[in-house]
Amino acid sequence: MIPSTFFTFSTLLFLLASAWPQPQISRTPITECSALPKYNDGSKIAGPWTLKVHRCSDATASQTGCKLEGLEASCDVRKSAEDKGIQQGVITISSGTEHAKVQIRCNGALQTLEARVPSGAGAGARDWHALVIDEAGNSGELAWGLGSKKTGRVQVYRHTLDHTALDGLFLGSHDETSWVLSSSGSYVSNVDHMPYWSMRLSPPTTKIALNEYRTFIRIE
Repeated sequence: MIPSTFFTFSTLLFLLASAWPQPQISRTPITECSALPKYNDGSKIAGPWTLKVHRCSDATASQTGCKLEGLEASCDVRKSAEDKGIQQGVITISSGTEHAKVQIRCNGALQTLEARVPSGAGAGARDWHALVIDEAGNSGELAWGLGSKKTGRVQVYRHTLDHTALDGLFLGSHDETSWVLSSSGSYVSNVDHMPYWSMRLSPPTTKIALNEYRTFIRIE
């Protein structure tokens, strides 16, 4: 039997290689921005960071490889108005490394994760908006600007296996850090006019469709 002290992240990768569901990973939320990387005590801001696809797999196929590994977060606009401009949108995964990226930070004054996303009526204007999980209709999307809709709090988590901390910090909500990625197909983003991968928070026990991928979303 391998002693618990030898459980490194490489051990987890070996276990994950057989496909999801995951081994029994424990998740611990980081509730204070001051405990996150790049924290500035003066501004009370941690970050900015990017979000990356990490250890994804095609859970419907025999192969465990994933062409999306390492791709970063982008976004798509879902609601805008002529007088107010962009008001609402979702975080997505870009279809290529050259496409527009989204920055994430933790606002210590509010203890809230925020994304720098298109905002307002000005061409190309961006601002920081609080991120939430869209729980209306169980969509599970990572979104901003939802107003009074049912939402869940977004948090950063540490993973542990056999009481040993694993490398990396991961995005999630309600003690879940498993995401599913789905192709936008012929639809392109309103932001960079490129196809993308939508992402939804989804427990590893749920079924996914053909050509969907399971993954962790890691902050970098």
